[in-house]
Amino acid sequence: MHLETNRLIIREFREEDLDELAPILADPKVMEYSLSGPLSRDNAQKYLQHRILDHYEKWGYGFWAIVSKNTKKIIGFSGPVQQKVDNEDCIEIGYRIASSEWGNGYASEAMEAIRDYTFFHLDLDKVIAIIEPNNFRSVRVAEKAGFRLSRTTTFHGFNVGIYEISRITVVPYSEKWKEHFESEKGKLEKVFGYFPIVFHHIGSTSIHGCSAKPKIDILGITPDATAVDRFNEAMKAAGYSPLGEYGMKQRRFFTRNGKTPINLHIFEDSDPEATRHLRFRDYLRSDPEAVKEYSKLKLNLAKRHPGNMYHYCLGKESFVKKMDYQAAMVDTGKYLSRQVVDRKHSWSDEEIFKAMEANMHLNMTYFARYVPNIEIVFQPDVTVVSSDIPDDTFNYVIGAGFKEYNVKECVASVINHYRTRQVPFSWWVGERDAPNTLQNELEAQGLSLKEDDIGMYLTLEGYNTNLDSSEVSITRVLDENGLRDFAKVFAELGGYQNLYDHLYSKIPHVLIADGGPFEMYVGYLDGVPVLTGILVLHANVGGIYYVMTAPNQRRKGFGTHMMKYLIRRAKEKGYHMVTLQASADGRGLYERLGFKSLCRFVEYA
Repeated sequence: MHLETNRLIIREFREEDLDELAPILADPKVMEYSLSGPLSRDNAQKYLQHRILDHYEKWGYGFWAIVSKNTKKIIGFSGPVQQKVDNEDCIEIGYRIASSEWGNGYASEAMEAIRDYTFFHLDLDKVIAIIEPNNFRSVRVAEKAGFRLSRTTTFHGFNVGIYEISRITVVPYSEKWKEHFESEKGKLEKVFGYFPIVFHHIGSTSIHGCSAKPKIDILGITPDATAVDRFNEAMKAAGYSPLGEYGMKQRRFFTRNGKTPINLHIFEDSDPEATRHLRFRDYLRSDPEAVKEYSKLKLNLAKRHPGNMYHYCLGKESFVKKMDYQAAMVDTGKYLSRQVVDRKHSWSDEEIFKAMEANMHLNMTYFARYVPNIEIVFQPDVTVVSSDIPDDTFNYVIGAGFKEYNVKECVASVINHYRTRQVPFSWWVGERDAPNTLQNELEAQGLSLKEDDIGMYLTLEGYNTNLDSSEVSITRVLDENGLRDFAKVFAELGGYQNLYDHLYSKIPHVLIADGGPFEMYVGYLDGVPVLTGILVLHANVGGIYYVMTAPNQRRKGFGTHMMKYLIRRAKEKGYHMVTLQASADGRGLYERLGFKSLCRFVEYA
């Protein structure tokens, strides 16, 4: 076996390698999380013979020497080895790197190359990594290579995490996929009983003739996704693993392994992700040529990236976005619900904060899913939005959930993403963002505090939503003219001057249609646009944004009138709470309207 990467040669060990291997196995730092601890030279020789060379003889693979191309010296080892975990035979990719070489990325470079080798040449379907929770370096290496924590267990008396990665396999369409969905739908309906939820078959397995990974994707739509948590134990009994949001605000995500694996995504009925999935599915069902193109693309990506789900998904992104856009452009709004649903009444402070955060997240990503010149990257630990618009209002980072051990690297990577594009950007930090040293790291890497906002909420139970008379008339934005007028007010306030041309002119109008979660409003004075407001109906709260008055029309109560209008609209739609993020200057106005302070959102730039 012989592999080469940019900086490394990976080859089989030989008996004469003992002199270079022994010091690595004797290093307490290297062997801290090994079962044996540091090894003497005699034990290193036994390790080389029995753990490595004999493993080659029996299995044809095992730990391989990692050699630096620069020094020609062995700097560590890595490779697939046989393990038994919970009485199941598994193949683990383990590694050790000389401590003098830590921090150079050699472990990741080797592990990624070996990961692909196991899928390409050893024809393995799945490999694991066995890692103790405190071994942050190894967790970081595994996650970077695409491994994801699947479970925790005990291994030789130690509590460990089992990280898994499976080969990406794309197969021709099977009629059995529809049967699997119908069968599983029946089982899920029994689990959830009278709980209001509707299940749909989505993803490529739901599109006739489309090649796909043989995994059934099921969409559940319900008025309150957070209420699904009370079914976690019942779902476990049904063979599912509850994974919470799993990188998407308000989603509830479940997986089930087996001969035909299943992913279950449950969204609130207001979540545009739910309608997007249905719209995408039905659009491709109507376009056989697009199905052929999509199938060919996925087959090629699976061959090129057999173990790298990130690159596989990234390779599909432009096609999916194109289909999403085309599907939305021809959609007349048939997926939107105009039914008024009585929403959540009782809230804890933590629930309010999570809902406020999810609503804000939707507000900041809603159009980015569709506009061609905006890129959005959802990751389990951060969401990055970037565009060709030279304004940090349209290039931003939200929802960071980094680990303490990798925050520096992650922040640097995100900053570099924008610097290579040469656009200004901002980074929003909420109180749930992690780690708690994130703001310090942002400042250490050159960002400065730009805005410090207060998250506020208003309970609508018994709230008087009557409107006072006003000179302005408020109109819902439903077409091109309304979008132009909204952009005019935004520009008058010093915002991006070409907002309509670069953004609003490109959005499918179904995104702002009646029944959708995103409502835009313009206030007119004698036919002239002077006022704006946005209401986002999501996460069981009405989020209020962009209440802006033209500079020459301030101090006339127009902003207050818009606020009351949006509050009344939320209540009409069945919502019992509205939220917003207030600057220090606006806090007094909102308090007079009855809003209460809850949390902080800060913006760095």
